[in-house]
Amino acid sequence: MSTGPREVSAGWYWEVMGKVYGPMTDQELLQQAKAGVIQRDTLVRKGSAGQWVHASQVKGLFTAPVAPQS
Repeated sequence: MSTGPREVSAGWYWEVMGKVYGPMTDQELLQQAKAGVIQRDTLVRKGSAGQWVHASQVKGLFTAPVAPQS
C-alpha cells in the first residue's frame, strides 16, 4: 500500500457533498482543478475501487506553471 503522492492518470473520480463524479481522464481532472471545481481538499480516487485521497496528494495536479526565462 502506497502512502506517497499519486500520479495523474486516466480513470479519476471525485466527490463533492456525497456525490461522485467520473470517470474522467487526467486532462479532464487537470481542467477541473484549473477551473477551481476540484480543490486541494476535494476527495479523488483512481479507478472505481481506488482509495479516496485529497486532490493535493495527486502529483502535478496543483503544480504552479514555471514562468518563462527571459
